[in-house]
Amino acid sequence: MLLGGEISAGDRLSGAAARGDVAEVRRLLHHELVHPDAHNRFGKTALQGSPA
Repeated sequence: MLLGGEISAGDRLSGAAARGDVAEVRRLLHHELVHPDAHNRFGKTALQGSPA
């Protein structure tokens, strides 16, 4: 459960993917070790939420 203004790893990854921010996606995956299947607040992964 998240408190206050905390943003989940899944939300950060999904947001970066939706913006097309490849550098941020790579940083989250490689340096912050966010799992590629992390779910955002809507229960979707970054790939499921992409419009393409």
